[in-house]
Amino acid sequence: GLAPNSESYTAVIGGCATASDPASAERWFELMEERHVPPIPATYGAMISSFAGRGDVGGARRWLSRMAHSRQAPDEAAYTAAIRCCANAQPPDGGEAQQLFREMRESQIQPTSGSLIALASAVGSS
Repeated sequence: GLAPNSESYTAVIGGCATASDPASAERWFELMEERHVPPIPATYGAMISSFAGRGDVGGARRWLSRMAHSRQAPDEAAYTAAIRCCANAQPPDGGEAQQLFREMRESQIQPTSGSLIALASAVGSS
């Protein structure tokens, strides 16, 4: 049979993110690692997004850091997911959102309308 690849695992982790289920997302990521399937940038973005629905800024930060320490630099989608997490935190964490945005810009990553909307949502709500 066919073995799951990076995109397959990323799709499942993305489903966990949609369900705001970071614990399941982490289990799938661990299984991916156990099977020596390399994560792609979208995998990390999905992991970070899994924390966004719950507003778990610490979890999102941890996975952004993990991405940075892997062979893949955080991209716009990963930063946007982390900033969105700040907007969903209770109370919203505008300061952390601004810090993430600064880090994104210092990394020479161009913001998109999505990242700007997430930032405005986090800062305007805090």
